[in-house]
Amino acid sequence: MMVKDITKDEAVLSQPCREATAEDAAIAQDLLDTLEATEDAACLAANQIGCPVALAVYLDDADEPHVL
Repeated sequence: MMVKDITKDEAVLSQPCREATAEDAAIAQDLLDTLEATEDAACLAANQIGCPVALAVYLDDADEPHVL
């Protein structure tokens, strides 16, 4: 489990993200771990944990995680 710090730095968040590939599975897992560890969170994007990749995770109405 790798819980990452969530950034609110506009300079980081405003950077363009590259397209995600299958090689980014570890980033997806870090996002899921961080989402699970963050109280009251429903979704996270990879740039919020400092990774400039077009990747996000969210919890549906049944609290099941999904990766986009």
